[in-house]
Amino acid sequence: MTVREEQPGAGLQEPHERMLIDFAWRESRVLKATEDTPRRDLIPGYQLVRLLGRGSQGAVYEAVRAETEEHVAIKIVHASLARRHQARLIAEIAAQKRMDHPNLLPILDSGESEEGAWFATPLIRGKPFDPARVLDRMSRRDAVALFIKIAGAVQEAHLHGVLHRDLKPSNILIDQNDEPYVVDFGLARLDDLSTGGGLPSLTMSGEFVGSLAWASPEQLSGDGSLVDVRSDVYAIGIMLHQVMTRGGMPFGSTDDVRALMRRILNEAPTSPRRQAPDVPRDLETIILTCLQRQPERRYQSAGEFVRDLSRWLAGEPIEARRQSAAYTFRRWVGRHRAIAALAALLCVTTLVAVVMISIAFVRATRAEADANRARNRAEALNAFLLDEILAAPSPEEQGRDVRLVDALRRASTRLEDRFEGDPAAHSDVARTIGVSFMALGWYDEADALLQESLKEARAAGLSESDGAIEATNQLAKLRWFQGDPPAAMHLFQESLDLARASLGPKHERTLEAMTGLAVMRRATGDLEGARELCEEALAIRIERDGPSHKETLALTNNLAVIEREAGRPEHAVVLLESARDRAIESLGPMHPSTALLEINLASAMMANGERVEASELLRDVLERQIETLGADHPEISLTKLALAEALIGVGDAEADALLDELEANSANLRPSDLAHIEELRRQLSTGSN
Repeated sequence: MTVREEQPGAGLQEPHERMLIDFAWRESRVLKATEDTPRRDLIPGYQLVRLLGRGSQGAVYEAVRAETEEHVAIKIVHASLARRHQARLIAEIAAQKRMDHPNLLPILDSGESEEGAWFATPLIRGKPFDPARVLDRMSRRDAVALFIKIAGAVQEAHLHGVLHRDLKPSNILIDQNDEPYVVDFGLARLDDLSTGGGLPSLTMSGEFVGSLAWASPEQLSGDGSLVDVRSDVYAIGIMLHQVMTRGGMPFGSTDDVRALMRRILNEAPTSPRRQAPDVPRDLETIILTCLQRQPERRYQSAGEFVRDLSRWLAGEPIEARRQSAAYTFRRWVGRHRAIAALAALLCVTTLVAVVMISIAFVRATRAEADANRARNRAEALNAFLLDEILAAPSPEEQGRDVRLVDALRRASTRLEDRFEGDPAAHSDVARTIGVSFMALGWYDEADALLQESLKEARAAGLSESDGAIEATNQLAKLRWFQGDPPAAMHLFQESLDLARASLGPKHERTLEAMTGLAVMRRATGDLEGARELCEEALAIRIERDGPSHKETLALTNNLAVIEREAGRPEHAVVLLESARDRAIESLGPMHPSTALLEINLASAMMANGERVEASELLRDVLERQIETLGADHPEISLTKLALAEALIGVGDAEADALLDELEANSANLRPSDLAHIEELRRQLSTGSN
């Protein structure tokens, strides 16, 4: 999300910002009740006993079910509130009836009363969830296990297309056995209801829903379309931060709502270890990953968050990587805006690469001296990054529009002097800058630096190291980008042979080379060779990373594409259906990777003669993509093109209108896509399919 930078002394004057403040103040006030308890016989079949709680939406009462004498909790929404609030309660009932999770309360009964709509759930007797006191009565590990249950319940809601959007401690109930229950989906947005066309959104554009202290930046933006499953992940991260710091808040606590909103929208969260130095570093990394301002840098689902917490409990390496290096350069960003975003990305990429290199080096040698050398090299690389790349651009000498490519070029000319006598460090930084050039599309510069990286690795006696093999993999990828598949294939094969011999068959570099070589074999027409490599890599991925890991899903997708092109679409359908189901379970139905698998599944279905099923699937994917990405995203055009092809296959006249729409908005299409449209036009005109 792009946040407008506040000018000194400007204040919040934009109309949408005033609206946000108004909504925040309204949210921070509690509606006062005129009576604590309505008539005891208000709801037929139940006797209301006492008020348990009251909020801006309604009230919750303890009640006795006359038929069974069972004590239950009944929520009644205020009848005086807008119809949309009543609709939210009805949506909550519909959503919870579809869910099945031990940490979600089942709906026992529901109906309408003169006070408003109501529903009954089991009554939970126990302690309220107080983040500041959790560590007083349980260990940190037990608290993490508690959050695994909480996030698992939220993931169950997400898998049913439901966002909570108001996760906070008061919406977590804890029973006598320390079992948590996620409650109050009254602010939820249902992305998919089973009743006919469903309710695509129960929130008006620009309406803030949630509670400010736990609200994500996108919830405060005023654009409801930006809110998705990652917003709930953010709120869970706030609560985990509270627990681990014994009540500390990542943006502080204040009665000044305007100041708190500014901090959430514009500042980095306070590190948990600054408030509680005993918080383990990996746990801090998990929390800060949840609290990234940009949703794409958080865990992409509650399921991903659960898996990293489980890894931490098991003593295994977590998948999240520390992001704090980017914040170190915040002041520098303010002085050099022209290259700030790309430079920050380069910084994070380099630091992560350095840490991984150091860890691999230490594990490979198991020697203290080698570990010291690895740390020294990491320090040298960080110093080079600061001195030669981030601090090098001079607006006074080069103007304010200094480009990242200019800074990289200047840095690359100083490698030999800076790392004289240290070829290992020279190799590492040359590779990092080379990969950056490749990402920017400057292939000649990338080529020279990747070659230089390999040369220096050989000079350091590290030609079979992790770093050298990574450089070979990157050089092979560059050859592919340069349009030379045979050269790319040769390099991937060379890399694969080295990685298998020196790093082992299950190492990440081995799998990268194997995957790249499979792609090259497919590109040169060797489909059987590509299939064998994909199957081998996929078996290793499943064993090493599990069937739902993102790389496992990507390899399954690659294998399915090969099977379809080899004339075995029925095999491709089976593979992609399995991968799609695992992606929905682990990433959720709204994730872009899930959509990609479903689009390829539709293509395989069409090749297998299942054209009606393919067109229905593509319609569903398109609806979810528009809600997730927006109607103007380039991926939307590609999905519409696939849908048009499927509709032509079943003789649906809507295909012609879709092609008209695509041609009228052709900016997002490649020349090959435009040629495909022409081919589809010919099919329509001739009646062939």
